[in-house]
Amino acid sequence: MILNAREAQEHELRKVVGSAIPFNLRKMKASGSSGLFLKSFINYKNPEKTLSINSKCSFENRVNGILLRSNNSNVQMMVALPLNEISKIQLIKGDEINHLSTFSLGGVFHKIGLSLRYARYLFPYRFYRIDPMDLIIYSKNYKMTFRTSGYQFENQLDFWRSSSVAAKLAILDKNEEWNSDNL
Repeated sequence: MILNAREAQEHELRKVVGSAIPFNLRKMKASGSSGLFLKSFINYKNPEKTLSINSKCSFENRVNGILLRSNNSNVQMMVALPLNEISKIQLIKGDEINHLSTFSLGGVFHKIGLSLRYARYLFPYRFYRIDPMDLIIYSKNYKMTFRTSGYQFENQLDFWRSSSVAAKLAILDKNEEWNSDNL
């Protein structure tokens, strides 16, 4: 269900995807995802009704599904994705490219045992980078592809693992194809 943010009523959203998951200070789980850019949107049910490509999107965790919030030039749209309509979610990690130089500060610290995860902050950009990550959601009515910085992968992974649709999540590398063993 695609809704304009002005027309959307909370009671309508509760019927489709449930209420928002309440925030619990003891279990610090993400209630929303970090920002993504929409790269493709296919609506199987109503091809005329679509979202703008390259719009900034975020997801909200709900009790019975997820809610996509899209914003492009201050036109805000929402897509309610119930749990029973989502078939699979692919989170594709971008390639890590590192050209270690033992003469750089990061290379020295990496040689003496500092994890690459921390040593990367000491590398100049040309020595270490992560390619963009992709997120693909397949549902009964939609197929959506999103892209964001590869450095956001850990944040996205935390959100999707704590969401109500975590059972349908597949984590892939850039060159890996999806199969049921990745669930």
